[in-house]
Amino acid sequence: MSINLLSALQQLLINDELLEQAAHHFNIPPGKIQQSIQQLIAATIKGYAGNEQPALQELTAHAAEESGSWLSDLQQSLLHPNHNQQVLSGNLQQALWGHPAEVLQQLSGKLQVNEDVLEGLSHGIVPVTAGIIGNKLKNEQLSWETLQLFIQSQMGAVNTILPEKLATPPVPVTAEAQPVAETVAPDTTADNTEEAVHHRRINKWKWLTTVAIIAIVAGGAWYLFKGYYPQGQSAETVTTDSTATDSVQTTVVPVDTSAVFTTDTIGHSRISLTLPDSNTILAFAGSLEDSLVQFMSNPARKAGKTTWFNFDGVVFESGAAVVKPESRQQLQNLVKIMKAYGGMKVKIGGYTDNTGDSLTNVNLSQARANAVWEELKTMGVTKQVTAAEGYGPKHPVADNATPEGRQQNRRIAVNVQSKW
Repeated sequence: MSINLLSALQQLLINDELLEQAAHHFNIPPGKIQQSIQQLIAATIKGYAGNEQPALQELTAHAAEESGSWLSDLQQSLLHPNHNQQVLSGNLQQALWGHPAEVLQQLSGKLQVNEDVLEGLSHGIVPVTAGIIGNKLKNEQLSWETLQLFIQSQMGAVNTILPEKLATPPVPVTAEAQPVAETVAPDTTADNTEEAVHHRRINKWKWLTTVAIIAIVAGGAWYLFKGYYPQGQSAETVTTDSTATDSVQTTVVPVDTSAVFTTDTIGHSRISLTLPDSNTILAFAGSLEDSLVQFMSNPARKAGKTTWFNFDGVVFESGAAVVKPESRQQLQNLVKIMKAYGGMKVKIGGYTDNTGDSLTNVNLSQARANAVWEELKTMGVTKQVTAAEGYGPKHPVADNATPEGRQQNRRIAVNVQSKW
């Protein structure tokens, strides 16, 4: 399959909460905010096409270094960029567009949106988009030439939404220099302290390892954005979910752009899962919900203390045990699954890495496990959740000696203790 970079970036950077906050901040309708963000992403991609400036390459690398902190608080970085981010944005726009004011004027005319709104949004969208691209170059050791091949292949989709004066004819992609696929390395540029990153969807936070930059060569394609979903992991074992797919009715549905999209969902089909009580839930292929339903529907798979599944849609306030609003969709889906499987009993577990004070880590992991339990109670599940426990740095699932491993070890999980 082919990957649309423009669409993938939109899914990564746009969600309902962001649109509502931006609409309030700029005092224009959410629909206009969404269109403005789409145009700015497209204009940023277009700016890379055929652009060999060393300055742009250096600025892209700088954006990559900062992108971890930006993506850990996406709404803050997009709507309230700090001074350094604004300076970097201005330099990037100059390198990408040459005449940023003219580009913003063209976008303003097409969208009928004030240029001040577009300028304000650009200081978030442009550097974050550049940071995503820069991390791919860094993590996969891709050449600038490989990036150019891919960007040129995307110009057809980009040109369809840009103003006519900004659109450029796509350049045919050749197969002269075949890139060698590199092993995907996780992003290590983010602040890896417990307080800074624990609230993210850490267990599956390979937000740029979920996507692979490609060039179309020799009749094939490399994919810029490829989903990565490790299956539910436990302290003692790893449970996978590749069986029993015949027993669960799933339907691939069109991507709903009004849904809350996060990094883990890029490259995955949005599916409808039919539960035993005939209710349906929307989720993403390979998500917690999909994994749990496949597990529960397969009689051969046994529940027990080693059967854990990692949440991939529960987000906390930084350094705190406050469940953020965007977590509600996955928690509500879990409640529906538990009600459909009335005999299902679960335990909530919280985990950290081994950095910092162990007691503090245990307390934080316990508080977050409790917070998830309380959320489930308020949604109507009382007796089916038997306990919540914070394990702190115990039971690591990866090597704490590396940033990658520490990120995987910071997680919230659900243990299925009983199916019937």
